[in-house]
Amino acid sequence: NLGDMTSHPLAGTMVEIEVADEDALGQKGRSRKMKVMLPQRAFRNPLNLSLVAMRRTLALDSRQAGKVAADLDKLIRENEKKSGNPTTLEALKEIQKILSTSQDEKTLNRAVGDMWNVMLQLEEDSMSAAEKHLRDVEKDLREALRDGTAENELQKLMDDSWKAMRD
Repeated sequence: NLGDMTSHPLAGTMVEIEVADEDALGQKGRSRKMKVMLPQRAFRNPLNLSLVAMRRTLALDSRQAGKVAADLDKLIRENEKKSGNPTTLEALKEIQKILSTSQDEKTLNRAVGDMWNVMLQLEEDSMSAAEKHLRDVEKDLREALRDGTAENELQKLMDDSWKAMRD
């Protein structure tokens, strides 16, 4: 099980994978190599389209930190007046500062993760209250299905879900 790969910097790109496994008896097996497209999250905030490319560039080659820092600085300056959440903008500025001053691989990898968190916050900031409510109701329903919740409670959650979709 690969889990959710949408946060990986290579999400949305074609990669070559090979599955390897070992059983309890120590017998090993490998699949043939396959090319697959890693799933990616669909972002609606236009800033995230640029941030996706920057993260990928940085993750593939940490020597590009200076270029990514310059690109991020430009993105910040172009959107400073438009940004709705000052905390998110400050987080981007902090990442840009780190990228422009650090060559430490561990720090640069942390910046890749920090960029993902900012991207999620940008999406959150651009959602309407109705969209947030629908997302929360869907999450509750998924958890209830996973946990084996009683049928009457599931029906209530389904009704809430339908109501949220109509809103």
